[in-house]
Amino acid sequence: MPEANEVSKFRATDRLFDAIKDADYGTLFSYAVLRGIIERDPQQEGRSVILAVRKRLLRKHQKLLLPKIGEGYYIAFPGEHVDYAEAQAEQGDRKNNKALEATVFIDAASLSKEELVKLVDRQIRLRIKIVTGRRLEAVKLPMTEIKRLPSGQDLLGIVVPKKKRAV
Repeated sequence: MPEANEVSKFRATDRLFDAIKDADYGTLFSYAVLRGIIERDPQQEGRSVILAVRKRLLRKHQKLLLPKIGEGYYIAFPGEHVDYAEAQAEQGDRKNNKALEATVFIDAASLSKEELVKLVDRQIRLRIKIVTGRRLEAVKLPMTEIKRLPSGQDLLGIVVPKKKRAV
């Protein structure tokens, strides 16, 4: 059985979702309004409620809830979704680079055989992710108009030149 504060958190999430799901693009919800709906400070302990609602709102109504510094949160216009996605991707890239540094700058001699295998496995996976990401960012996709989403084979053909592909 959930604890009392967990139950109130779910209720706060439902209350906030119900209050903003039908809002128009560009609608701003001030911190004061959010505090009134979720009954906690949206910049402190209420932030988890807002993040949960952001995810739910995006998945169910294709609306993105973004912060407006010093004011509150607003429903982003559809054109802002790509900017948000790019910012999140860049943040992920930075985290991958930090993770790689943590696996490179290590006293490998002090590791057990199992730990060393795990370390090398993580290094390889991170390097593949980073290199693949950089390569994808460098490729200009030949799209002028979208008729259908490209297949995996189509994407592979764009990213990997034919002479380098395994047959």
